Amino acid sequence: MDIAPFAQLLTSTAVQTPRCLVWLVGGILAVILWRRHHLVSILTISALLLAFVVAVLRIMSDIWLPSILRISGNTGNIGQALTIADIVLFIVEAIAWGLLLVAVFGWRRRRESNPPERAGLAERSS
Repeated sequence: MDIAPFAQLLTSTAVQTPRCLVWLVGGILAVILWRRHHLVSILTISALLLAFVVAVLRIMSDIWLPSILRISGNTGNIGQALTIADIVLFIVEAIAWGLLLVAVFGWRRRRESNPPERAGLAERSS
């Protein structure tokens, strides 16, 4: 059994760990703040899950796609297949970033400078 793909999987996963931890913290914060901001939390969790799925699929495509193509005898198509996989994953990743940007800035109105929770505090203190 060839352990090179397994070693590459461990290395790729280790490299992704800090980013995944940040996504995990973001997801936990979104769950904690769920009651205050339902839509922001839903968009944030969706974006973070989508980004995590893209990271996993990118690792899998980089490791197993060339192996699958070699086994099937399509070694000339490895570069093309990896390019197509990357394009699809970059598009999905852009969607995740778009969801996150909507979560961060989507609640704002043109003239409103305070986030919704601060606006509520300002009203109470008046």
